[in-house]
Amino acid sequence: MWAEQVKAFTSGTLKDVKLETFAGDKALADIKSAAVYYQDNNLVLKGEPKLSPEITALDLTGTPHRATVRDCVDTSSFLPYDKGTGQPAQLTDTNRRHVQTSTLRIYDGRWVVMESTLSKDQTC
Repeated sequence: MWAEQVKAFTSGTLKDVKLETFAGDKALADIKSAAVYYQDNNLVLKGEPKLSPEITALDLTGTPHRATVRDCVDTSSFLPYDKGTGQPAQLTDTNRRHVQTSTLRIYDGRWVVMESTLSKDQTC
């Protein structure tokens, strides 16, 4: 999911981005909403986040199978820039490392992120 999310945020468009392959429900809506925010504010991101995902729960007995993933998302090298001027955007949050918790389930034979919450209050 993150690879497609990076494509959307660094290109400034959702065109040719296959988010639906890896994200659904609230996770997909949140990513699209963020992409629209960046577009509306003439911003693109440069770089890539550093990720440290860990599976914290796994249920293979129910249908569909479910998992919870906790990740330390480090965006210190994944920053917004003004698309027109190329200048860095001003950031209000100086901490660039946050905990993200995602719920996944099997959908159409593959794991799909259904909800993902980035905790601005929880650093890593």
